[in-house]
Amino acid sequence: MWLRKRLADRFILRPSRHVVDDPQPATRLIVDGPQGDIECFATRKPAGTQVAAPLDVDQPPADLLILKLPGTGGRAERSTAFPALLFQPRDVEVWTWNPPGYGLSQGSASLRHIPAAVLAVWDHLHQHRVGPNTKTLIVGNSLGSVTALYLASQRAADALMIRNPPPLVDMVRDGNAWWNAHRGGTWIAASIEAKMDATTTASHCQLPALFVQSQLDALVPARLQQSIIDAYAGPHRLVVLPEAQHDTPYRADDLDAIQAGLQWLMPEMFGMAPE
Repeated sequence: MWLRKRLADRFILRPSRHVVDDPQPATRLIVDGPQGDIECFATRKPAGTQVAAPLDVDQPPADLLILKLPGTGGRAERSTAFPALLFQPRDVEVWTWNPPGYGLSQGSASLRHIPAAVLAVWDHLHQHRVGPNTKTLIVGNSLGSVTALYLASQRAADALMIRNPPPLVDMVRDGNAWWNAHRGGTWIAASIEAKMDATTTASHCQLPALFVQSQLDALVPARLQQSIIDAYAGPHRLVVLPEAQHDTPYRADDLDAIQAGLQWLMPEMFGMAPE
C-alpha cells in the first residue's frame, strides 16, 4: 500500500519549492499544521473598492472570507484576489495556501497529508479571521476542488465554488494521460483515500455550490466532471465556459457568466441579492 500511495503522489502532485518570480502582492502568514508550518498568503478588498491589497491582520473580520485552494502545480504566491472583485460592494478577505511540500510549507507533498492540513488552515481562519457576521466561501480549482469538497464535507461554510474538479480514482484507474498512470492504474487508484475522492465527498456536501466547467478541458473532460456534479448532495448550479480549456485564464465573457451564476449563489449566502 505504501508503494501505491507514493506512486499516486508522483502521478498526481506537481510540488515545487522554488522562489516564485513576480508574486502577487499579499501578506505572508504561517499557520500551524499537523506536519509543521503551513504557508499562507492573504489579501483584503475593502468595501466599495476595485483593488485588493495585502492583508493587515489588525483589521477586524471582513463581510466575506474566501479560502482559495490551487491546483496540482499551483503556488499560493501566484494567486490573485479572484473572485473578490465579483462580490461588490462587500468587504472581502482572500486567503490561499501552499499545501505540505509546496513553497515553504513543511512536510512532504502527499495526497494523504492534504486533508488534515486544510482542516488546520480552516480552523485557524475560523478562530482568528471569521467574525459573527462573516460569511465564508471555499474556492477550489482542479485538484484544489478535490480538497475543497473534502473540506466542505467536514466543516461548516456558507458556500462552495469550484472549477474543473477531477474524479481522481476514475482518472487514475482509467489511465488518463494527465496522471500518466496507464498500466497499473487500477492498482494505484485503490490507494487513493475516500477523503480525496471527490465523487465520495461530494455526496456528503450540503453547501450551496457553484460549479464552473471548462467545456474544452482535455485534462479533466466535462463528462468526468459531471460525475462529481451529479453526486453533489447540496443545492448547486453549473456555469459552462464553452471556449475554455483546463487552465484558460478567465476572459471578460467568462467573468460575466460566473457573475450571473453568483446572482444565484449570493442570495444563498447572504440571504438577499447583492446591491
